[in-house]
Amino acid sequence: MDFFEFLLIITSVIYALCMAPLLSGFVRVLQFDGEVKYFVPQILLSLYLFMFIVVVWWTMWWFRDIDWHFATYLYMILEPVLLYVACALVFPNKLDGDQFDMETHYFKVRVPILVVVLLAVSLVFVDGVAMGIESVWHSRRYTQVLTIGLIIWALIDVRRIAQYAFTLGALALMFVLLAQGFWVPAA
Repeated sequence: MDFFEFLLIITSVIYALCMAPLLSGFVRVLQFDGEVKYFVPQILLSLYLFMFIVVVWWTMWWFRDIDWHFATYLYMILEPVLLYVACALVFPNKLDGDQFDMETHYFKVRVPILVVVLLAVSLVFVDGVAMGIESVWHSRRYTQVLTIGLIIWALIDVRRIAQYAFTLGALALMFVLLAQGFWVPAA
């Protein structure tokens, strides 16, 4: 095992921990005995976070040839730590009562989740540049800038339609980013 693989192990564990509250929260909602009032933006946000975790973890391999120091590792581990915080907020730890209103919960946790996701997306935006493996601007930057714009819009605009547009747009941009990153080489 080389040094990068050693670092990747603990990072992978943290990414796995990020997925745990998303998956267990979704299962809690499905198993809830009471009435569930579903809210599409919350479901789409959880799917976006799940895909974000998978993509960021997958792209960690791109950093295998950099010269690792403790400071660079602290920088890189900040992304999964932030994502864990966001994922832990998406669903409540316990579902009590006769009803779970996803929309009420979404608007209760919307700001902290979006602030943390904005920080995580911003870190991902600059991590390749900071580590010296990407140019400042390439074809995927347009998608990343649009995603950051959508997150800021969703933070500012509390209307339901804005939250629908944000979650649909962010998930669509995630799939565009996947197409750009894995099927189209960066320019």
